[in-house]
Amino acid sequence: MGTRVNAVTMEEASERVLELAA
Repeated sequence: MGTRVNAVTMEEASERVLELAA
């Protein structure tokens, strides 16, 4: 459960980082 939530958080974080970098 914790790992699943962590994976989702990492996906959202990576997407936001790409948006900021763009």
